[in-house]
Amino acid sequence: LTLDITKGNAPYTYQWSNACTGTESTSTFNPQTANTYTCTVTVTDEDGDTATANKIITVSPQVIPAVQGVRDTNIPTYYYASGSYEELGIGGPEDEVEEENKENDKTKEDVKGTQTCENPKKISGYIYVDNNENGKKDNNEKIFKNISLTIYTEDENGSKTTIKEVTTDEKGYWETTLCNGDYKISINTEDLPNNYSLKNSEILGISVTDSSDQLKVDILVNDDRTFLQKNWIWILLAITGVSLTGYLVISSKKRV
Repeated sequence: LTLDITKGNAPYTYQWSNACTGTESTSTFNPQTANTYTCTVTVTDEDGDTATANKIITVSPQVIPAVQGVRDTNIPTYYYASGSYEELGIGGPEDEVEEENKENDKTKEDVKGTQTCENPKKISGYIYVDNNENGKKDNNEKIFKNISLTIYTEDENGSKTTIKEVTTDEKGYWETTLCNGDYKISINTEDLPNNYSLKNSEILGISVTDSSDQLKVDILVNDDRTFLQKNWIWILLAITGVSLTGYLVISSKKRV
């Protein structure tokens, strides 16, 4: 297994554990039996910042076809490993393994990629209904709490790596920090109440650069309620007021 470092300040120190051992950027994985293994590596840069990554490898036995007229009980066993391939003994069907790994990579989505940088930027915003469409949240405008946001990156092959997961607070506010790069924000629309929908796309694109000390990303919501749903309380009060006025008029006439 080979570790590729893209963030932090060199030099780095490495510590492999669990199914893998060593203190270099690479570690050799040699399974003895078919099983599920976890390789863990912790990286520390010159500034003392650390990051940890796990690689789960599932190994299953590969059946070797018998050769007619030959019986050899010393034939080595081959193993398939999802994400990587290790052979025990002699060379195995590498081409087949490579194709299998490519298919696995197409459907794999990494979760919570590790980020390390010297100057992370603050990203924040509100989720609210912009009633007057002035582009900013006013005190009387409806906000939405407990809305889940997923911030992720996507490569040219469509593979996604989740970087952060955040949720809006009681004031509809969310914030996090990100290193420089291009990201997408996915809003979980199932968290919105009934009769409300996003004003724009469910997925927003943002770019974080050195020039952006902090980035504000507000997410606007449409109020899809009908006139009756929006104003039922006022309509009810009006009906009640008319009824009460009529009652008072009738009562006064009776006294006269």
